Amino acid sequence: MNIAELLKKNIVMIPVVASLVVGTFTGVRYIVSLTETINKNKAAITIINDKHLKNQIEYIARIQENQNHLLLNIEKNKGNTIVTNDKLKRMEEKLKQMEMDFKHFDMDSCILCSLISPFTIINNATTISTMSVTISSYFIF
Repeated sequence: MNIAELLKKNIVMIPVVASLVVGTFTGVRYIVSLTETINKNKAAITIINDKHLKNQIEYIARIQENQNHLLLNIEKNKGNTIVTNDKLKRMEEKLKQMEMDFKHFDMDSCILCSLISPFTIINNATTISTMSVTISSYFIF
């Protein structure tokens, strides 16, 4: 048997075998290409997830920092309110004390005025009359 006879007998088998070899090669190449694409995409997804996770962690840290700053401001304002209310109470007490002192001073001055008043009026009257006599003597024609 010679090769030519084998080819004549199996002429139909040659394209089938060639097709199987080419199909197998193409299939294997396609599978290798898909595997490489999957591996590249896994790496890209991992990088993206890490980046998003890092961004989320930074965002949460900033939110916590802002929250702490707000809580600090609230506590500071509470302290300022307490100090302000305390100062206001002390000022009210001082004002009441000053009012009481003024009332006592006014009453004391009225009592002193009633005691000193007649003497003051007499002294003032004599001073005024003396002044008027002196002034009138200068203007006598």
